[in-house]
Amino acid sequence: MLGAALALSMCGVLVNASAGGEAALGIPRWAVQLAWALLGAGAATAALLFDHRRLAGAAPFLYAAALVLLAAVLVIPGGGGEARRWLTLGPVNLQPAEPAKLAFVLAGAAYLARREEKPGPRRVLTLALLALVPTALVAVQPDLGTAFVFVPLTLALLYWGGVPGWKMLCLLAPLAAALAAFTEAPDWVAGAVDPSLLDSPVGAVFRPWWWLGMGALAAAWLIGRRRKEPFFGFLLLAAGAASVVLPLGWNLLKAYQQRRVLMFLDPTADPKGAGYNLIQSRIAVGSGGVWGKGFGQGTQGQLAFLPERHTDFAFSVWAEEWGLVGSLVVILLFALLLGRMLRAAGRAADRFGSLAVYGATVVLAFHAVFNVGMCLGLFPVAGLPLPFLSYGGSFALVSWLAVGLAAGVERRARLSIF
Repeated sequence: MLGAALALSMCGVLVNASAGGEAALGIPRWAVQLAWALLGAGAATAALLFDHRRLAGAAPFLYAAALVLLAAVLVIPGGGGEARRWLTLGPVNLQPAEPAKLAFVLAGAAYLARREEKPGPRRVLTLALLALVPTALVAVQPDLGTAFVFVPLTLALLYWGGVPGWKMLCLLAPLAAALAAFTEAPDWVAGAVDPSLLDSPVGAVFRPWWWLGMGALAAAWLIGRRRKEPFFGFLLLAAGAASVVLPLGWNLLKAYQQRRVLMFLDPTADPKGAGYNLIQSRIAVGSGGVWGKGFGQGTQGQLAFLPERHTDFAFSVWAEEWGLVGSLVVILLFALLLGRMLRAAGRAADRFGSLAVYGATVVLAFHAVFNVGMCLGLFPVAGLPLPFLSYGGSFALVSWLAVGLAAGVERRARLSIF
């Protein structure tokens, strides 16, 4: 587990050495990345030796501290381009949204571990509220990509906590109905309805996908009613409200956020503007071929055609220089690491440790899948870093601590056998 994380970190050092650039005080980025890797490995070792059960009592305080830091970002001047995302501490920039993910996982795991039975509606709603606060604080920065991470984290904790899979699908219904409401109305509807009405809060009812989604949810509600599950009535109302209200949120997005979504759907519509990042990333990945162009020989990265090559598109730099073979090596290392972490979650000797490790695994897995998919053009550009490869200290430490937590839980499970 630690070996796979260390190997991925060395890949990150190579990526940043190739991408070039300097950090504060003129220090090369690759040297800073190496320092963060060594510091993270030390933190993971400390987490491995630490009794994770003590974190259950400290989790509420860690969660509260994370919220304070997230709120501080909004009032203390820092960095982040168009968004306020960092706290500047001398030469170091701290991004509170990254440790907030792990703090939420620990708080959610501690809450669900209080009882052995499966979470009921009240506990589901409480966990959702715990996720809503950091989600809102991160979204206001604004950083919608990071804010969205709390959604799969919440669902993962509920699933591992005992919520049946068919109920999990119903929990996704409000989000699905809201996304369906963004779909375009068919031509025969658009021609017969006032355009201003289509853009109004009731415009969702003119979209057929919305009716299909609501019909499926209504069927699930009827099944839940027969099983005496009144919670499905709440889900039906939530889905209806979300499908009407959330599309209005499109007008609340920053202009660059709207461009990211539109360019994901069709990056060729503005190849020299908002779609430039996706197009250059695809070119970099595709030009690597099977074996790659060699270390420091990638044209997209070396000639600076690829933007944010040391952070968001670190995988694109790696794929261009090391090719399909090198990309598969990185993917296999991630598969090995995540597989070992899942095994640790399954073997944990206590419920809190199992939930905490599973949530930590989902943090790394979601980032890895989304970032690689983003570099391939499968997902919109959201600024989610690739664990261990992307430049940055905040998420590097969080990633290492997640691995150390999993290793420590697995170690204690082995010791409890004897």
